[in-house]
Amino acid sequence: MRLLDELKRMTFAPSPITLFCLVLSFLCAVAGATPSESDNNTTVVATGDDGFVVTQQDIERLRSFFTKYTPFETNPDDFQRYAVRTFLFAKEAHRHRIHLPDSFQPLDPAHTHVALAEAYLDRVLRDYALDPVVIESYYKAHFEEFLSEGDALKRHDVIPEAALLPLESAKEKIERTLRGFVRQRVASQVFQDLVKRYHVSGDFSHVD
Repeated sequence: MRLLDELKRMTFAPSPITLFCLVLSFLCAVAGATPSESDNNTTVVATGDDGFVVTQQDIERLRSFFTKYTPFETNPDDFQRYAVRTFLFAKEAHRHRIHLPDSFQPLDPAHTHVALAEAYLDRVLRDYALDPVVIESYYKAHFEEFLSEGDALKRHDVIPEAALLPLESAKEKIERTLRGFVRQRVASQVFQDLVKRYHVSGDFSHVD
């Protein structure tokens, strides 16, 4: 009888080493099945040359800024691409020594990245060459915008040429307007160029 009890004890009572292995296996399984929020936040979304890295946490902070301070809305894939573009443009702003004005007061840490990205795009657009033919065509098609004698003339069917600002005087306003029209297209092209230059890869779409 005592021998039978001993056999049962040996058969069913796990040793300390066996218990340790079982607990360790269980903890590893739980850790693998349910990654922590911290792990998700540090997930790398994009990486490139010269130390360029964008994590999920960076994107969530940017998303939080837009949710809180702007009416900006888009789908997750588009926002992911926009976020990578924002951080890449901000990086270029630093490289070109573009500084924000002293009057700039960031509403949020992410706001600084957004402002630097916009400042970099403004610099690119400032140097963007506009075809003189396009400028003149806009002037002729929207002549009512370039009156030199006030809005009263707009009531007339025929506006005398003498009432119009000369093309050279209107050129700066026209260029500003046209650059606003091409802003998104230029941003998309510059983003693709920078992705190639820095060999950026990751979980985002490279094109609009």
